[in-house]
Amino acid sequence: SIVKLAAEVGQRLATVHTTTLKIREEASADSIVLGLVANEDQLSVIEETDEWIKVNIEEGDGWVSREYVSLSTWFPKAESKAEEEARLKKEEAERRKA
Repeated sequence: SIVKLAAEVGQRLATVHTTTLKIREEASADSIVLGLVANEDQLSVIEETDEWIKVNIEEGDGWVSREYVSLSTWFPKAESKAEEEARLKKEEAERRKA
């Protein structure tokens, strides 16, 4: 799958888009708050569900609501121009589908 491939070659990042985002112990709005992160902070993604994203913060692993972050994939290895264009096209197609 595309997501599996991305996970093998890239690091998924969640960028915060709200003033203060609560990191929760479980994937639930009723769950204990482990920590808070600021707007524009980038978090390392461990797992993704339809509504929740599991991220790593100093306090440990926790969950954030998907509606308050945008996801991207960071590729530490050098990409050729053709690879980059292909990846960007694919990501755009995925966004349109979503």
